[in-house]
Amino acid sequence: MLQVSNLGKRYGDTLVFEGVHFTLNAGDRAGLVGPNGSGKTTLLRILVGEERPDTGSVQRTAANVRIGYLPQALKYDDEATLRQVLAGSRLLDADQLAAQVEELAQALSTADESEREALEKSYAAAIERMQDASLYLPEYQVQAIMAGLGLADVDPSAPVRILSGGQKTRLGLARLLLSNPSLLLLDEPTNHLDITALEWLEEYLSQYAGGMLIVSHDRAFLDRTVNQIYELDPLTHSLRAYPGNYSEYAQTKAREREKHAQMYREQQERIARLQGAVHQLDNQARKIEKETIDFHYRKIAKKVARQATVRKKRIERMLESEDHLEKPQLTWDIKLEFVNTPPSGQDVLVIEDLAKSFGERRLFAGANLILQRGERIALLGPNGSGKTTLLRMITGEEAPTAGSLQLGANVQLGYFSQEQ
Repeated sequence: MLQVSNLGKRYGDTLVFEGVHFTLNAGDRAGLVGPNGSGKTTLLRILVGEERPDTGSVQRTAANVRIGYLPQALKYDDEATLRQVLAGSRLLDADQLAAQVEELAQALSTADESEREALEKSYAAAIERMQDASLYLPEYQVQAIMAGLGLADVDPSAPVRILSGGQKTRLGLARLLLSNPSLLLLDEPTNHLDITALEWLEEYLSQYAGGMLIVSHDRAFLDRTVNQIYELDPLTHSLRAYPGNYSEYAQTKAREREKHAQMYREQQERIARLQGAVHQLDNQARKIEKETIDFHYRKIAKKVARQATVRKKRIERMLESEDHLEKPQLTWDIKLEFVNTPPSGQDVLVIEDLAKSFGERRLFAGANLILQRGERIALLGPNGSGKTTLLRMITGEEAPTAGSLQLGANVQLGYFSQEQ
């Protein structure tokens, strides 16, 4: 479906990647991973033609390959309705055909005999094209996709501008899936999806027959959806393929890092032994030269010095050879420390009969919770159920409608919001 050969990309003097090559066929399910800035989004944009590579090529292996691309940043006409966005180019095709049929009908009504035959053929072809089911979205299909992605309660005739950022992302995903592409390129598709929508998407992709290339930092999502991992390495600026899902890739990388570290330690030990021998020979030669003026012993000293020189060159060749191993570097690492934090009381957070409403809309009521020291709690619920509002109430940024909440003794609160 897609043949990628020797792709390279630079921005000025900054090399993003080079020598990238792989093939995506029907049924292939690949995840594209790498740290931020390694070129994942750039690679996807090149694959769909939104950017040009500096070297290499991207070829579709069949003329009928339809690529569906979900970018991270989605742009819509704010006044377009959800149905218009979902229909995309097919709705435009249908409108154009309807206008064409009307024009041909008017032309037929005034045509003379010499023009009528050609106009009738064009009219019949346009009518047949309008009856093509692929131009239209079956209502059940629209409803199933929107329900699965948590948009069932949104009026399809409503303008896009009323949607939240998360809803716009899900709308873009729904539009993409309804276009029924043969190859999916998804850039962070799980952003803003709640657990229900995420499970639905995983199930949908598990039954998808086409090829897929997915950029994601969600390890569990990749484990459930892909069977091959492509890694973009920012140090080597290259792409490497690993069989299996993300967990299998992570295990392979861990084994490679350990093997590299062991080989590096062994190499450093060999270099240290050679350097020690050189140092010892240097000292021996200098000692002989200082302690005697005898020609015979000074000749021995020169021979010892030559041996030291030979071993020095041996070390230099080792360092310059292709077999020389660089010191292992950790590129996927983060370290967090909580210092000078006194122990809190046993009760960290106490919530009693908490409620929150916005006008007539009630988010929740009668919420009760006692969070104790050492406990870890996950807060779940669909988008719009009030999870973020509850967190903002705990931080004091939002006032409750009813009830109370209180932090325990010596509690130091840390809050990481969706938007920084």
